[in-house]
This record gives sequence, structure tokens and C-alpha cells, in this order.
Amino acid sequence: MEIELLEISVLSGSMREAKKIAETIVKEKLAACANISECNSTYFWKGKMEKHTEWNISMTTIPNHFAEAEKRIKELHTYELPAITAIPIAKANESYAKWVVENVKK
Repeated sequence: MEIELLEISVLSGSMREAKKIAETIVKEKLAACANISECNSTYFWKGKMEKHTEWNISMTTIPNHFAEAEKRIKELHTYELPAITAIPIAKANESYAKWVVENVKK
């Protein structure tokens, strides 16, 4: 049986905020795990080109947790418009997928 997984991604303007979001989402069992990586972002915001260092938080969960995770991320996030995206994980080894399911809310 194939287990459906989802990778949620959100950018943060500080490592402190990224850690707070990652730890809260995992502690509340909305995702099984979270990874934080530094990245350089370039984008337009309110008509001006911006270039900043940001921190990408990548969290693995199951699809029916997205709405609740999104709501919680918005509550914790300082950005006016946080970029919260999700993509389905096409393939994952079975033991990892089971571990994810065991480590999120039922």
C-alpha cells in the first residue's frame, strides 16, 4: 500500500522564527519532521525588487494536515504574506512513510 505524503515549504526572514515555526509544527504533530536551510531570495514586493537571506522550512506530513499546518504557520509567522506551499511526495520508502504517519496526529 502506498502512503501519501506532502512536503510543506515556507520561507522565514530569520533563523529564530524558522526554528520556532519548525519546532511548533513538529511538537503539535502537524508534521513528522522539519528541516531548515538558508537561501538567498530575490522577489518583487510592493513594486520594489528585494534581495534577502531567508530560511526555508521544509516539513513532511500527510495531505489532510495541510490546512491546519497552514493556519498555524500563519499565526506564528511575521510576514504579511508568507509563502506557504506544498507538493506531494511522489515516492518515499515504505518504512519512512510509515514513520511519518506514526509521528503526526491521528
